[in-house]
Amino acid sequence: MILHAAFHLLYNQMAFTYEWVAGAVSLGRWTRWRQTALEHLSPGKTLELAFGTGVLFSQMAQGGLAPVGIDLSPYMARITARRLRRSNLPRTIARARAETLPFPGGYFSNVIATFPTDYIFSVPTLIEIRRVLSPKNGRLIVVLQGDLQHLGWINSAIEWLYRVTGQRAVPFQTIAERFGAAGFSATRAVTTVQGATAIVVVAKPAG
Repeated sequence: MILHAAFHLLYNQMAFTYEWVAGAVSLGRWTRWRQTALEHLSPGKTLELAFGTGVLFSQMAQGGLAPVGIDLSPYMARITARRLRRSNLPRTIARARAETLPFPGGYFSNVIATFPTDYIFSVPTLIEIRRVLSPKNGRLIVVLQGDLQHLGWINSAIEWLYRVTGQRAVPFQTIAERFGAAGFSATRAVTTVQGATAIVVVAKPAG
């Protein structure tokens, strides 16, 4: 209950501190961990779920990817809108839930989620994501976590942040089974980032 309340504050009323907290406990790796999602993109339109403070979203827009984003938090939406406005980038973002996406079927080639809470493992949410993905080349790309090696209390701090955001203790076999129940075939990739590791799940519509 306390951890859920802490995450609610971090993602809402205290959203302006999110990047600072994430960057501090990861020794600055958080942004680079997020960027590992881009290594797995398929050509075509990209949707970012829970775009948060809009750092990755703005990077995709600046890179010419013309992303679309949704997030439920009005606080995160305001932060991201300001970020995009300052950079003179299109504000192609909206407030919506992942289980009821306001897009036509097969519209996206990619759906990205970085450090998501456990909503990403909900079968109804996954079925909805599969609906909006292209059945030919669609990909769901999820950056699950990043880990630092042999850094004592820093690892404990990161572990705390993962617990707060509900991102821990889901074995890949369980993830693969849940994704499979929603019609996905999932694989796991591990990327080395500045002496640390980032774990990414890439899922494609099966069949």
